[in-house]
Amino acid sequence: MSHNFVADAQRVIDTGEGNLFDVLPKMIRRLIEDEGWKGRTKDAKDNGEPFTTFREFAEYPLWHGLNCSWNRLMLYCEHDPECRALLLEQVNPLAGHGEIGKGRVRVDNINSKVSGDTDPGYIFSRLKRDRPDLARQVIEGGISALAATIEAGIRKRMKSVLIYSPDAAIGALLRVFSTGEILMAGRKADESSKRGGGF
Repeated sequence: MSHNFVADAQRVIDTGEGNLFDVLPKMIRRLIEDEGWKGRTKDAKDNGEPFTTFREFAEYPLWHGLNCSWNRLMLYCEHDPECRALLLEQVNPLAGHGEIGKGRVRVDNINSKVSGDTDPGYIFSRLKRDRPDLARQVIEGGISALAATIEAGIRKRMKSVLIYSPDAAIGALLRVFSTGEILMAGRKADESSKRGGGF
């Protein structure tokens, strides 16, 4: 492997080499540790401005950036705990309420392909802002990101229910709710449907 980790990473991501999951995390670790992405600039249409964050560099189109969405990059590096931790360290906290800019992540709810509520990058930025203690535990591998966001109240606990039969669905619900709670919800749903409304 050459010492130009930017070009190597761009090539591996662009071609989707078979060993991408083994090779790319090593390259990403070196790019972050050696700050090999710093000093690189955007193309002329963006006035050749320097990248201010690793995420901005990673998502920028070839051949100035890596042309790799943050979520895809996290997926490529999920089996390398050191690389995953370095990537999570690169995520900036979400701007405070009423704050925009300052080099922080901003979700555009009009043009975004992924809703801020489901985008893992946004959710982790929010966790870093609202509960940096839990974000630190995720980075260190002590707790999963999902468990941390549930504990922080960012996400709600979910339960999957098989719907191949009413009995199976009710059985799964009874492991979470009491019989009385299920009956009350059933009555509310029945009343709502009689009025022609949705549940």
